[in-house]
Amino acid sequence: MIENILLSKYCDDGKSAVRLNEVQVKALRLHISKLQNNLFAYEEVPCPVCRSHQDEQISEKDRYGIPMSVVVCQQCGLIRTNPRMTQKSYEDFYATEYRKLYGGEEAPDEKFFKAQYFHGTQILHSIANAGRSILPGMRVVEVGCGAGGILSAFREKGAEVVGCDLGHEFLEFGRKKGLELVNGFLKDIPLSEKKADLIIYSHVLEHVLDLEKELAVVSEALSDNGLLYVEWTFALFQPLFYEHPTVCLP
Repeated sequence: MIENILLSKYCDDGKSAVRLNEVQVKALRLHISKLQNNLFAYEEVPCPVCRSHQDEQISEKDRYGIPMSVVVCQQCGLIRTNPRMTQKSYEDFYATEYRKLYGGEEAPDEKFFKAQYFHGTQILHSIANAGRSILPGMRVVEVGCGAGGILSAFREKGAEVVGCDLGHEFLEFGRKKGLELVNGFLKDIPLSEKKADLIIYSHVLEHVLDLEKELAVVSEALSDNGLLYVEWTFALFQPLFYEHPTVCLP
């Protein structure tokens, strides 16, 4: 019954479920044009938790009206996109359209950066409440850093910070503020000489296609006493902490 209600509301009718501004409409049109011209490739994947192929579709579009098949695994209940974009198509989407669709802005500005910075202070507070301190010289890495505002809050505490993302305009905005920001993924950040004392995934880990592979990179990149900070939205602000080397999939 729940599935039927969701599917009836999120059928592929081309209509957005949220109000879009001009920037979002422009980005949406670009994305739909790419879809119509087969510029994005998709792949069928099993459930990443239980490896089952037994899915039931619950939605045919995302909130912007983009055709997207969302399924629930009949074995373990995980909800995910399937089929999904291939890695190459995924990278193109995040580099060109994602930020504009999600934030509704053509490019980052001071307001965006300050909002990120404030969120960075919240993360610092959460880490302190967990009994950990950010000390001068500690290596802090953020995956999906945007313009780097979160990292800026850690830099103020004396940490050595570096981030990675796929949004070129956002990376350039943060670089102009003196932040070390890499175009790419965690694996593209040079950490051979000094591993990370803290790796941050703020509303990012759920966007990773190969979670097991990503966590293996995390485990390799963290120092012996390093901390992995994972945060997502589920009704309220929800941080999770993992002490190295317990970063693993069940």
